[in-house]
Amino acid sequence: MVDQKWLQAKVKQTAEVVEGKPVLQGSQEPQALKDGGSVDEVETQEATEPKPTSGRCASVQAPKNKTEEDKTFKTAMDNSAQPVDHSRELLGIPQNPHFEPLNVFTEKARRNLMAGWDKTFVEVAEQIQSLTADGFFDSVGGLRKSLAELESLMGYDVSRLWKRLDELENIMEKNKECLQGVSDLKNRVDDEEEEIKRLEAEISALRAKQVEEQACIDELMKKAKEKEEDLPIILESFQAMVLAPL
Repeated sequence: MVDQKWLQAKVKQTAEVVEGKPVLQGSQEPQALKDGGSVDEVETQEATEPKPTSGRCASVQAPKNKTEEDKTFKTAMDNSAQPVDHSRELLGIPQNPHFEPLNVFTEKARRNLMAGWDKTFVEVAEQIQSLTADGFFDSVGGLRKSLAELESLMGYDVSRLWKRLDELENIMEKNKECLQGVSDLKNRVDDEEEEIKRLEAEISALRAKQVEEQACIDELMKKAKEKEEDLPIILESFQAMVLAPL
């Protein structure tokens, strides 16, 4: 028959395991039970026995005091405040963007977003290198906005792209001035041509007037000649009147 005292002690031991109390290894029994004592004597023996200082329970350390916790927290914050190295090379340009606005995302999301910003950098550079003179001024505003975002938001080094865009814009400004000069000169040519047309029209009108005046002159000369032809007759009449008897 099973010893009732021993059985009661085993049940108590199992309950202590559930509660997280030290466990007796193997088939060890409390000395009080071995000596034929009661469960109460077992409890008295356990209370007076020294607690184990090694093993599973000994590894549980007492919580740190507030000062130690503050130091640990400060150290962790200092470590997190250290700049993270994001060195890379894009299109032969060394880069080390800070990506600070992305710190609120998870590591996986941050990696995807960083890859997206790298792609944006490459695309902007490729757009600058594929600009055409015809569409330059339509595109330059959007490209400058993208460069500003890459530089100010994420910390990309876009100095080479700024320089190239500035150089292209200077060339296009000169081209614009040249085109404006050509346009102004052509406008002057158009004005002069209009003046020539006006003068030609005026000359044509004057020529018509000239013809008209010449016709008038011819008519007057004809009448004058007719009058001249009448002069001898008049003079003969005068002479006859002189010689006529009184």
